[in-house]
Amino acid sequence: MPKTTYDWRVRGQRLTQIGVRKPQPKDDVILLPSYKERVLMEMLKLGLLAGEAMADAQTIKERTVATTITLSAAVLARAQELVACGKVVIPFPTQALVPPVIEGWRRFVDEPEKYKIGWTARLKGEIRRRPSSGWTRRDGTQRDDGVYDDKKQIFHFHPLLIPWLAKHAVEYTKYTHWLHLHVPRLYDACRATARTYAAALDAVLPGYSFYDRLCEEDSECLHRLRLLAYDEETAAGKGHFDISFLTIHIAESHPGLRMGDERTLFVARPGEALLFFGEKAERLTSGKVKASWHEVTDERPAGDTSSRCSAIYFGHIVL
Repeated sequence: MPKTTYDWRVRGQRLTQIGVRKPQPKDDVILLPSYKERVLMEMLKLGLLAGEAMADAQTIKERTVATTITLSAAVLARAQELVACGKVVIPFPTQALVPPVIEGWRRFVDEPEKYKIGWTARLKGEIRRRPSSGWTRRDGTQRDDGVYDDKKQIFHFHPLLIPWLAKHAVEYTKYTHWLHLHVPRLYDACRATARTYAAALDAVLPGYSFYDRLCEEDSECLHRLRLLAYDEETAAGKGHFDISFLTIHIAESHPGLRMGDERTLFVARPGEALLFFGEKAERLTSGKVKASWHEVTDERPAGDTSSRCSAIYFGHIVL
């Protein structure tokens, strides 16, 4: 029988239940072939692995996830393009999901400020000084930390926002369908898309546990669907890198997103979205993949003063 030595602490009872007979600290763990992967997964879950054993277990886990989620050749090819270029255009059901979300968002933007302030929330996992869920306004000034805030209104959605609003007795009857149906459907589609491409990244760039990190409980509470509305006098945003792991640029009412050093204008087409890396992906891989720099320019036709609205999803990991 194959014999593998792992440096681990005794948690014998749980391991015995899945086929290892009364293991002791520092013992050679004798693994029957049919139990090997299950034992490694259990030890990984318990935090008992390090070094080569950890790498073996992570590889097995990534392979398992890749076979659990259906990854077509097209998805894998787009994941390879994402690794090579930092961004890739992907299929996304924008026609079905986006219009009611943007329509409701435009109505919300026009509400009195006193009403919108009631939607400003601080949810689990948020550590910034200012709340970043629900509604916020940025006034186009430089913050204390030196970061310039473009002038715009923002709505950040996470499913925990709904019970927060109920707990704080926020009246949202006229937005019930928008908040309980349309926005969550778009959030869920983005979350599923991010998971699919994280699994594909595990297949084309193994060793980083992208999917596992994206699905961790501490990461789940950080994912956000962002709705933006720039003030009418401007539709531009200064260049920056997102701090996310993966960003999905879903839709926009006017073109304006420019990507990379070439400042290439991205024009959203029905049924497509733009997926790109944020800073967390670059840090996790020590630069093997690159975050995508981008900015927003005012591309509205002459005389058009309508507010530029857009929808973006941020998938986060904890480093």
